[in-house]
Amino acid sequence: MYILDVRELEEVEASPLPIEGTVVISLGELRDRWEEIQTDSLIVTVCGLGIRGYEAACMLQGKGLKEVAFLQGGISVTKAYFK
Repeated sequence: MYILDVRELEEVEASPLPIEGTVVISLGELRDRWEEIQTDSLIVTVCGLGIRGYEAACMLQGKGLKEVAFLQGGISVTKAYFK
């Protein structure tokens, strides 16, 4: 699984995801940098609440990437899975 955090750098620094290997590309930069993303596994986009993650997933699917999902609820739900 490829975890793509689309939050702004300040948000990531204030509350980093506790998942090793997470890649950070803000939603604003993603339109120019989407080709940097590894496409050999499921891409899961993550943000604070899920809205930007959803937008990022839709944008990537529009670029032709097939294995894309977003974390509904964003990092707010990760606390239930990662302690």
